[in-house]
Amino acid sequence: MCASTSPHPSFHLLCVRLVFYYFSVSVLCNTTSPYLSCFQQLLSVRLVSYYFSVSCFILLLRIRLVSYYFSVSVLFPTSPYETINVHLKSKPQWFLDRNPLGLVPVLEIGDKIVYESAIVNDYLDDIFPQERLTPDTPYQRARDKILLERFGKFTTNYYKAMRSKGEDKEALVDYNKALSLLETELTGRGDFFGGDSVKMIDFNMWPHIYRTDIVESIIPTSNVGIKANKYPKLSAWIARMKTVPAVQETLYPVEWQIGFMKGYTENGSPDYDIGLDS
Repeated sequence: MCASTSPHPSFHLLCVRLVFYYFSVSVLCNTTSPYLSCFQQLLSVRLVSYYFSVSCFILLLRIRLVSYYFSVSVLFPTSPYETINVHLKSKPQWFLDRNPLGLVPVLEIGDKIVYESAIVNDYLDDIFPQERLTPDTPYQRARDKILLERFGKFTTNYYKAMRSKGEDKEALVDYNKALSLLETELTGRGDFFGGDSVKMIDFNMWPHIYRTDIVESIIPTSNVGIKANKYPKLSAWIARMKTVPAVQETLYPVEWQIGFMKGYTENGSPDYDIGLDS
């Protein structure tokens, strides 16, 4: 149940429950009363997760929870939230009742349940339309969706190369083709995939790209690291993303990340509770 707390003096917040991996990136930035004046309920957030998530989301600037890849975090200072850790190889029935696919995230707002990461992101952008993270024009939204679809080649071949420890040469070739595509896209888009500022498309791709250097440090033969001399614009984008406050606030210690990824790459059984006793 939602914890009891005093609402923000100028508004009541919507009751929200977010169900996703515990180690996903999640941040909710500051907000001001005009953003939520239409809601009549007190906001509480439930995060059901495990420490390391590859699928996360964005809840939007200001009253948005930016969730991606690595964090359990924040709403407003005055808003309660609850974290529940779920072992994804032993999923409880109540979680499956919310999403029969057994995947994260699941967004629960009152009696409304939405899941699938891209769908959740778009839904949140629609219900909190101020300071949108998605493009204003239908054409640019379509272009971003096309890029995200093509980005699937990156993730597919990245994991193939990682699991094969670099022995799957075809996967490495396709992986580098995907990196070349991203490099070219940035040439035409600007400092970020979203243009001059970070947008939904950047957050959607960040978690997968961010861990490439960590994986290569564990498995040097995987050759999945992104080299600045080969992909200068993509490398510069990574550096810029690390300056985004929402990203900075949700990064966990590198040793936790390495520990989790070692378990994942070596035997497919990562330590889902890594860092919980810290």
